[in-house]
Amino acid sequence: MSGKEVTSSLFPQEERETLAVQAETGRKPVSRASGPRDEGVPPSPQAPGRRTEAGAASRRGQDARDTQGRDAFATNHIIRVAIESAADSEFDYLVPEELWPIVVGQRVEVPFGKKNKIEAAFCVVADVPREKSFAGGKDGGKLKSIVRRIEEEPLLGPQLMELAFWISDYYVCPLGQVLAAMVPGAVKRGAGVKKRRCIYLADGWEEKLAGLKGAKQKRIVEVLRERQAVTAEAAVDAQELLAAADCGAPVLKKLADEQVVRVVQRKVFADLPVVPEGMMPAEGREVVLNDDQKVALEHISGQVRSGRFGVTLLHGVTDSG
Repeated sequence: MSGKEVTSSLFPQEERETLAVQAETGRKPVSRASGPRDEGVPPSPQAPGRRTEAGAASRRGQDARDTQGRDAFATNHIIRVAIESAADSEFDYLVPEELWPIVVGQRVEVPFGKKNKIEAAFCVVADVPREKSFAGGKDGGKLKSIVRRIEEEPLLGPQLMELAFWISDYYVCPLGQVLAAMVPGAVKRGAGVKKRRCIYLADGWEEKLAGLKGAKQKRIVEVLRERQAVTAEAAVDAQELLAAADCGAPVLKKLADEQVVRVVQRKVFADLPVVPEGMMPAEGREVVLNDDQKVALEHISGQVRSGRFGVTLLHGVTDSG
């Protein structure tokens, strides 16, 4: 085989033309696809601006494009999700080990479509067997990976998920759209959720007890021991602990620094009053019912005591008491 034939077999026609031009001029020709470009002119920097949610989503989308397929062989976890943006069907995604576990009713962010647009989605099936996934039992290379968990806990329980499936089937409505409508916007934004610091005794606290000098430090340890707060699940609210030990936060911080106690964050939901404060009767004031109200109350109380399901229709003027 001649040298020309070897060159022809190793390089396609377009690459041979490029090599020929480069050999004659010493310069690489301009790409036909990209068009001419000014040399020596650096690209203009992007104007600085405030960090927005859209920008954060765009960056997560770029991260998703860069990392898709990396977990195809590194994870055995696949979940099925319903996209909130009313896609007609569900989709399977890989879950990296660092984001596992994901449970049904939990929301995640996923790259969706050819442009990997970041979308919120509900997990509808957790830990789908690989052979039953939409990848068709292959190595998972066709599946994308989720980006992150939106919440650490599911927003919808088993009963509400069952109801969502029924609504979607009965009304021929996309499941993701049904799930999105079932969760109030305030809940998605975390309204009414607060975090409290809770305290429990760290491992080996007995050995460190002898080294404590302050009486208040020992008192905090004594309160925790009395309440058997030796695990994160049994941790005591920090404010409640300080009140019981009759000491201030610096004492507690000192114990945490010395690893006698540990601090854990807990999510709590703000309790709303059953009756708005403006409608509560003044303290000590007796509420007197009229005859119709007494009959209605007795009937409703009887229904509650019976433990049976029933429907009661009240006739009256709204907000009349």
